[in-house]
Amino acid sequence: MAEKNGLPEPGWSDRVNDPEIAAAIAKNRKAAFKWGCVTVLIALVAPTVVSKFAPDAIKPEHAIPTGLVIAGAIIVCSILCRIVHSFRKPYEAVVTDKIIEKNLHRDRNESSSERVHYITVVRTTDGRKKKIKETGFRPFVWNYMSVGDRFRYHPQFDFPYELYDKPKAGNLRCVVCSKENPLESDRCSRCHAPLLK
Repeated sequence: MAEKNGLPEPGWSDRVNDPEIAAAIAKNRKAAFKWGCVTVLIALVAPTVVSKFAPDAIKPEHAIPTGLVIAGAIIVCSILCRIVHSFRKPYEAVVTDKIIEKNLHRDRNESSSERVHYITVVRTTDGRKKKIKETGFRPFVWNYMSVGDRFRYHPQFDFPYELYDKPKAGNLRCVVCSKENPLESDRCSRCHAPLLK
């Protein structure tokens, strides 16, 4: 993409296939896999430890089966997430609407809390309508894109949204770690991966 005085001009980045970005994402996923293995080990061991110190909470004869069930659930969820992610395809779209939904959530104790959903509605170039739904206090996509913004979805990235008119957003989001960076930056200030500009 062309730059003027270090700032990106509207257009698609030619850094989408940058090997440095691919290597940074692979490194992050390798670290996530290691943490996942540690989590599975903790899930296996924790019930046994609890049964030793608090036999009223978990009976010793139930500790190992409980650990196996918890660890198995973590492994199955991880595999299903990877399968779902593998079916995601790239697309190009335009933001058509932004909606905030507030739902009252009641838990078992009858206490209630409000959940806020930030929904970015988009229409793809082939006419399909999609909703990007975020929950929580840091809706990255909601804050990054405005109605009328044109973007590309790159499923290989951890933050997969590339704006066509990047200066309009006022910042560049790192596709590896999602960090906001000034428009004039060439690399992410957090992970040092090249930015799409």
